[in-house]
Amino acid sequence: MLAHFVQREIKERFLGTVSGGAWLLIGPLLTLAAYLFVFAEVMRVRLNADAGDSFVVFLALGLWPWFAFSESILRGTVSIRQNAALIGKIAIDRQMLVQASVLSAFLIHGIGFLLVLIVLAVSGFALSFAQLWWVLIGLAGLALTAYGLALLLAAAAVFLRDIESVLAQILMLFMLLTPIFFPPSQIPARFAWFVSLNPLAVWIGCIRGGLLERGLPTTSSLLWATALAVLALLIGRFVFRRAAPHFEDYL
Repeated sequence: MLAHFVQREIKERFLGTVSGGAWLLIGPLLTLAAYLFVFAEVMRVRLNADAGDSFVVFLALGLWPWFAFSESILRGTVSIRQNAALIGKIAIDRQMLVQASVLSAFLIHGIGFLLVLIVLAVSGFALSFAQLWWVLIGLAGLALTAYGLALLLAAAAVFLRDIESVLAQILMLFMLLTPIFFPPSQIPARFAWFVSLNPLAVWIGCIRGGLLERGLPTTSSLLWATALAVLALLIGRFVFRRAAPHFEDYL
């Protein structure tokens, strides 16, 4: 049943589009080309050790995981309200609706991320695929954190409609506070403590570190990020289960 809901999510995502699933290939290439033009040709960003061989590589390795994380939360938050008619007619585990939103977002952007890696490797950028387990650890950490937060927000959004309105702005602010567009070494010392507490910086660091073979997170930061991901999952499941019996009264 979960596989059915994931397939349904993906079909709805591309329903009515001219390109259909081909946009999974076209979109990442256009996005990467745009950043390459802006940052490499117009702004001429200098290379540095933290960014690997180029700023485009550094940015690409952080941007697509963030796309998957943010979209999974956005779509997971509205998954209960958008399936109000289904919830009232069929007895299902309602957590599956949130799970399907998170899995489909990571699947869609995961394909785009894979394409970006292939393009970067073919273009001659230095990438290492010898430590892919770090990439899997980073993606798993992001997905687990996103699922826990999506459960919490999906339950809250049934009762508090304002959440949907402000969530995109909050995620945008959080993206700017996460080392996606800048290396951690460029963060002023007085703000470094905040980044060290940001679990998303750890998971993105795993992805970048595994593919660039440098800058991997420390053991203590990994334990911290894992603890926060598990805590988000536990709190999200607890709140969702307590709120689920009352969904039909507010949908």
